[in-house]
This record gives sequence, C-alpha cells and structure tokens, in this order.
Amino acid sequence: GQYVNAHLLLPHAPESLTARCGYAPLMTRTLVNLAEQTICTVAKIGQMSDTLRELGRFQNAMIVIHSDHGTLRRARPLLLVKYPGAKFEPLQIADHEVRLVDIVPTILDTFEIGHAELDGVHLQDHKIR
Repeated sequence: GQYVNAHLLLPHAPESLTARCGYAPLMTRTLVNLAEQTICTVAKIGQMSDTLRELGRFQNAMIVIHSDHGTLRRARPLLLVKYPGAKFEPLQIADHEVRLVDIVPTILDTFEIGHAELDGVHLQDHKIR
C-alpha cells in the first residue's frame, strides 16, 4: 500500500484566490471572492483526480476532501469521501452531522487497520440520503 496526503491550503483574509488560482488582495469578503475561490478549489481537485487517473490509481484511491474549520457556529464542514474501488455515484449526504474527527476512524476502518477507541465514527456506518 501507499499513503499520499495532498494538502491544498487556501488563503484567508487579507488575500483570496482568483478563479485561475492567482492571489488577489481581499479588501472585503464578497460572494464574488467566494465564488472565484471555489472555482479554483474545484479545478485543483479535478487536476488531482486527473493525475490519479493518468497514473492508474484513481479507482483504488481513497480521497478525503474536507474544510479546515470543522463545525463553526451554525456552519457545517464540507467532508467528502471517495472510497477505494467506488464507482462514480451521485453525491450522497450523511443523515447525521459529520465532524472532522470522523476522518481518522473512517480511514483506519476502510483499510482494516486496528485502532484503539477513538472519538468520531466511521462514515460508512451511517445511513446516507
């Protein structure tokens, strides 16, 4: 097996990313800033997926995409998981509040790596809608 961690650290104020992933000063946070940064992020995820496909590793890869702040007030974190061997499926939504603490047990259980009792849950153990 092989473990590869790709980390995309997006800037926070006072900077932002443009839709083409260039840095731009951010004087005030606007929906345009957020939309452009989202376009850049999706493009980077697509590039990573394309590279994994070119290397013949996409099908058996586990990909975890998450936001960095976890649960913050009323906001819920983004947490997307592509499991090894999974075929393309429509996005499925967890029926419970996911937390960043769920990432470690999800990865360890997916690869059947024993572990002590951890906070968090294996996400495949929960219904999705």
